[in-house]
Amino acid sequence: MGIDARDIVWKTSKINKTQRDHVFMTDDVLKQVPQLLEYPVLIMESKTQPNRITIYGEVYTENGIPVMAVLELLPTSRSGFELNKIVVANAYARDDNNRNATMDSTQGLIDTSAILYVDPDKKRTNAWLSHNQLQLPLGITK
Repeated sequence: MGIDARDIVWKTSKINKTQRDHVFMTDDVLKQVPQLLEYPVLIMESKTQPNRITIYGEVYTENGIPVMAVLELLPTSRSGFELNKIVVANAYARDDNNRNATMDSTQGLIDTSAILYVDPDKKRTNAWLSHNQLQLPLGITK
């Protein structure tokens, strides 16, 4: 995808805020986020922030909704200098109101985002989509 190989960091303050804002993001779920980053099924451009990507994989909240990780690819320090790392901006289940994560919200995001990567292992990708009752946009499936 053209992303430089750099260390990925996740600030404790962001983890704490995630748990406060997203009730389904338990300690057990948060501990699986590195697996999500290592073995993604789907990567998309962020719809809200430039230089960010959203990642889905085989990590789920306790209510069965897939967890989305958001990575900031070109983070800067408070003084404006570009940092030589990638930052986990957030990780949570896609929802409408931070309390009610739904598969419809996940499908809506997939339908309206620019898709950058789909796992080339079609068996794994199809199993993930089928398990979650999700679909890729028609042009992507070819």
